[in-house]
Amino acid sequence: MVGTILARRAQFHQANLIAHLTPMDPAYNGMLSGTAQILMSKGSDPVQAMQQLHGLLYGMVQQQAMMKAFIDNFWLLGVIFLAVIPLMFLTKTIQKLSEAGNFACSRLSARLLAGQFPPGTAVLASTRWPGVPFPKS
Repeated sequence: MVGTILARRAQFHQANLIAHLTPMDPAYNGMLSGTAQILMSKGSDPVQAMQQLHGLLYGMVQQQAMMKAFIDNFWLLGVIFLAVIPLMFLTKTIQKLSEAGNFACSRLSARLLAGQFPPGTAVLASTRWPGVPFPKS
């Protein structure tokens, strides 16, 4: 489940980030020309430098999208964790009720063993709890 949410949120953030990379943005154009100049100074021709530049840019967008997706998952898991905290108090109550039921069963078994029930009742109770001997009438 977490992996699915992570992939979907990464796609969502990648679409949002790519929507802001437009040729009309002066910061985008400045980054393109500056990075292309650095790549050409390292030995790439202009066509190869633009291909490498787009690869670098896509890698940065993917990195940022995944980071935002992990942050979204972290928040979601935190909210789920906080929502589960009240359930812990309910389980303690259920556990106490279960212990009370176990005590009642042990008292019933003791009464069956002591023969305090009429014979017909003991037969029905003994079929429920194997190993409990029939009381002698």
